[in-house]
Amino acid sequence: TYPHTSLAEARRARDTARKRRDQGIDPLGEQRRSRAERRAKEQADALEKSVRGLFEDWERRYLKGKWKDAGALARQFLESDVLAHIGSVRARDVTRAQVVEVIDRVTDRGAKRKANAVLSLLKQMFAWALARGVVEVDPTHGLKREHAGGTEKPRERNLSPEEITDLAKRLPNAKLPL
Repeated sequence: TYPHTSLAEARRARDTARKRRDQGIDPLGEQRRSRAERRAKEQADALEKSVRGLFEDWERRYLKGKWKDAGALARQFLESDVLAHIGSVRARDVTRAQVVEVIDRVTDRGAKRKANAVLSLLKQMFAWALARGVVEVDPTHGLKREHAGGTEKPRERNLSPEEITDLAKRLPNAKLPL
């Protein structure tokens, strides 16, 4: 429309449309189709979730109902180590190399237990996303503890006398099954 289109541009568009019509192509139908395709692509892109969006959906739809802490620990672990690095990446575009890089960053800090926990959380989240059709491929498939922090050694620790006293005071109110 005028003034966005000059008279010369309008005439060129008219001539192009006439040539297309003479070739048996409906210029208006072609415009509608391309507009509809463009709109559908924009909507599909808007619906595609980033890793952060995937985590928030997983937290809201799964963790809040299934975990005692409603996913607070998962959020704490993933917020600093995963979402800070690949949170803006589209979930369906995440590669195994990116997951390994995230895990390696945690391992390089010497936090081997946390690396195992982060890998476990990512595996659960992407398995959930795969089941829901959010992703086509699970980028964590095939990754195991050996690829993260490795096997965890049980800690040996004795309670201090103060901790034993505190435990004795708390046990009667703990409501533990007999």
